[in-house]
Parts: sequence; C-alpha cells; structure tokens
Amino acid sequence: LRSAAAIHVQLAQCLLEADGQHDRSLQHAQAAVDLVGRAVAEASASQEGVVAEDDLALLAVAYEKAAESYEGLKEWGKASFAYTQAYEVVRRGLGPKHHLTKALEKSMRCPHHTTMAAPSLPLSPWRSPRDAGTRL
Repeated sequence: LRSAAAIHVQLAQCLLEADGQHDRSLQHAQAAVDLVGRAVAEASASQEGVVAEDDLALLAVAYEKAAESYEGLKEWGKASFAYTQAYEVVRRGLGPKHHLTKALEKSMRCPHHTTMAAPSLPLSPWRSPRDAGTRL
C-alpha cells in the first residue's frame, strides 16, 4: 500500500506541475490518501497500535497534494480543509516539535500558520517619528 500511495503522490505532483491537470492530480492525491489512510488504520488497529512515522508523513503529503489540486480548481474551502487535515496528521501523529509540523506551520497555506509580530506602521506625512509609539 505504501509504494502505491507514494507513486500516486508523485503522479499528483507531476500533474500539478503541468498546466491544467488539477482534476487528474486530485484523483491521484485522493487515491494516495485512501491507500495510506488504510495502512495507517490497519497499523493503529493492530496489537501494537503503532503507526510508522513514514506513513504519517506520506499521509500528510497526500493531503497537501489534494489541497494544492483544490487550489488549482479554485475550490478554496476544500483546499483549506485538506491543508488542515495535513497539519492535524503531523501535529497529532508526529508531535508539535517535529520538523514537518513546524514546516507546515510556517507555510502561508496552512490555516494554522504561525505569524511573526505585526510590523509597525510606516511613517507618513501625518505621523512624526516621536508619534511612532502612539496609537492612531
């Protein structure tokens, strides 16, 4: 299942890079989600109940490819939901300190994007440098 899912993710990526192939890319991304999702479900239902980190990472990437495909189709709500699923997989499965979780949090596309402090307002003809610390 893992190999087939990885192939579907690669095909989804190739089709995303080709103009106008978002429908086909989405089909492959969804196939990857189904396959690796099944592998994750089977692993968590086993006696050990341990899911491999590679499977969780692959599932997150499959969700991310689905989200990118939805963006290309201008289905913004579905894209946001798929990005959220990718984020939740890595945050819950790999932990908040894992490098994939942190990478997704830095992505502007992630609904849970972490932002830096808001920049200060630029000076204008109506604000002098001594007013920079005051609120408008």
